[in-house]
Amino acid sequence: MARATFPKPHVTLDMKGAACPGPLLGARRVLDELLAGEVMLLISDCPATKDDLFSWPNYADVEILKTRKMAQGGTGYYIRKGKGRRVSPHAVLDIRGATCPGPIVEAKKLLAARGISARVVSVPCFELLMEAPEAARRAIIGDAKVKVGVEAAIRQGWDAIIGSDGIFVGMNSFGASAPYKELYKKFGITAEAVAHAALGKLGKM
Repeated sequence: MARATFPKPHVTLDMKGAACPGPLLGARRVLDELLAGEVMLLISDCPATKDDLFSWPNYADVEILKTRKMAQGGTGYYIRKGKGRRVSPHAVLDIRGATCPGPIVEAKKLLAARGISARVVSVPCFELLMEAPEAARRAIIGDAKVKVGVEAAIRQGWDAIIGSDGIFVGMNSFGASAPYKELYKKFGITAEAVAHAALGKLGKM
């Protein structure tokens, strides 16, 4: 039986231990520095990385060539950079403080099933994002028609990222103590709520 062959990567990025969408964001930063046609190997053990990566070509000129289980743990993804074509997503889903894979990753799957491409952006620190140059902020946040912020907190601070007309899925009251899945359901911070909000804004209901 012939042994499987894999591309020789120009660079390897080991993101084991990083919660999604961290591996995807890390891969994007590395790929930005590569030349067209060059290959990177991303290693991740986050269960949502596969879905993140295989939806990536829907809005960027990248190709997922092969995957493999790595001897040191995790899954390796061989990603080739294209020639610069960029496909704008219909919606950008920004999240802060959710547990991997989180409702926002599941919401992206629901939107994909309706033919709506979405890009996930992790915003762990508002202050660091706002300190970045404007061009960098625009590159991170993107230019999708619909921007959705998701956090188990109030909307305060989100307008600077999603705009005053952006959608916020979160809380508008005091918090509570319980397992996070119960709290997300109680406050409506669910994949279904995020997808419904994005579809409504796009007029796709």
